[in-house]
Amino acid sequence: MTLFPYAPAGLTGNPFFTADDLSARLQTTVADDTATLLATLASDAVREDVRLTVDAVADDPVTLYGDDGQILLLPERPVTAVTSVVLAGQTLVPVITGATSTMLMYDWRPDGRLYRIVYGGSFYAAELMFKWPFGVPVQITYSHGWLTPPSAMKNIALELAAAAYVNPELHNQERVGWVEWTTGHASMTLTTAQRTALDPYRRLDI
Repeated sequence: MTLFPYAPAGLTGNPFFTADDLSARLQTTVADDTATLLATLASDAVREDVRLTVDAVADDPVTLYGDDGQILLLPERPVTAVTSVVLAGQTLVPVITGATSTMLMYDWRPDGRLYRIVYGGSFYAAELMFKWPFGVPVQITYSHGWLTPPSAMKNIALELAAAAYVNPELHNQERVGWVEWTTGHASMTLTTAQRTALDPYRRLDI
């Protein structure tokens, strides 16, 4: 499993579901402390897989370095706001449609793309972009994440927690007398199908 690289306070974030959610999923009452532990472990397993904090974070500072390309990719998504961009000590300003800036501007997309703009574009012309100079530091303050985790993440975390609850020993096989069976999923490791369901949310690198 890919290591989780970006949460400044460590891997653990808010659980994606409550004790009541897990009890409803299992159709039985689960003790609060057990449900909280399973919810935390399962939610963090999803975080590790998509390599995102997931929780909403406001005004998160990060330093990236130019690679002589037109795009800097912010490490977290979705991006909900970019409040400050400083290139080698020079503050860039948010893009203004139709404006040409001698100090340069910046623009961003929710998927994490950050552009350095010299012309703000118009109805008739696209934005004109400058490259981010190679090796030059860019200090960025931005907000990212979801106020409520996407349902796919919550559902998969619930599946992991439910599987661990009904099989606390995490056995791959069980046998009682002459009857033997294999469990479908016996750990907090995501299956191929679960990972595929999370692909739309996965952090991408370029």
